[in-house]
Amino acid sequence: MDTATHALLGALAVRAIPSRYDGTALTPGKRMIIAAAAAAVPDLDYLGFWIDPYTFLTQWHRGVSHSLLMLPLWALLLALLFSAVAGLWAQWRAFVGPCVIGLLSHVAIDLTTVFGVQLFAPLHDVRAALSITFDFDPWITLIAAIGLAAACYRRLLARWSGIALLCYLAFHAAMQRSAVTVAQRYAATRPTDAAVFHALPQPLSPFHWKLVVATGEHYAVSYLHLLGDAAMPAAGGLFSMASAYRSEQHLVWNERSRFGSSSDTRALALEAWKQEVFRGFRRFAGLPFLYRVDRGNSGTCVWFSDLRYVLPNVKAPFRYGMCRFDADSDWHLYRLRRFTENDRQWLGR
Repeated sequence: MDTATHALLGALAVRAIPSRYDGTALTPGKRMIIAAAAAAVPDLDYLGFWIDPYTFLTQWHRGVSHSLLMLPLWALLLALLFSAVAGLWAQWRAFVGPCVIGLLSHVAIDLTTVFGVQLFAPLHDVRAALSITFDFDPWITLIAAIGLAAACYRRLLARWSGIALLCYLAFHAAMQRSAVTVAQRYAATRPTDAAVFHALPQPLSPFHWKLVVATGEHYAVSYLHLLGDAAMPAAGGLFSMASAYRSEQHLVWNERSRFGSSSDTRALALEAWKQEVFRGFRRFAGLPFLYRVDRGNSGTCVWFSDLRYVLPNVKAPFRYGMCRFDADSDWHLYRLRRFTENDRQWLGR
């Protein structure tokens, strides 16, 4: 979730929890500011992208900064820092509670996204993800903003806002189940092997879902609008993404493959995929697919991406691959820079 939403949710959460103010402790307003700041801090891990984009994506992002095991330490360090900045060093213990609440709110809402969080880092790097909300959801931001504004006047309204947010998340979970049912109905019309069904949240609306029917190394992908009753007309500009989401009766299914369809492409893709330096991406990608193969005077590159993060009419955000000059050369790790077609970056491996 975006940092502004995290800050709003942190302040809202600490406002909803009863606290006693005797004239000497932190005021409710200060507690809200502290919790908001603490809730924004875990996203500082984005700085790791500028150090090493590959390790950031596959290991660091939402790792130790989002870990429940590390949370007590972060809360203590932030309490000491914030109390020193505020000139209230002697009251540092009063800062711990709001910091804990802010950090917990951050981990909880990120847990609902597809990317998820490493709850037990650094002891274990497994990611937990409910996959019911998109990374940026304006409705969650709106609920948090309105709730926080109302809660400034009456604490009870903060609790009602929290209930409204939980109801909204439950609604998302219900929509996800409905979307999975659509994918299952599609698979029932085709002679396929055992399939795994995915319904992934999409931007712009809680009724937008990406459907993925995975059978072995192959995927059938479509974009669903749960309330759509007709095929939306093609559009450009800002509306090009929205026009891709269609009703069940008008779904367009596209085929993707992990290693390509032809035998020579598959052999090349498998060789690149199995390189030791590519192990991080293999662990990260939940729905990996062959993005493309480039062959030319500068050598051969095999690019992979992850279907979980591909949006309609938008270039895939995570495109990593292995390149070599010729068949006798070693493979090296590269990425295609975001929003570009061919601007590749060597990652020093």
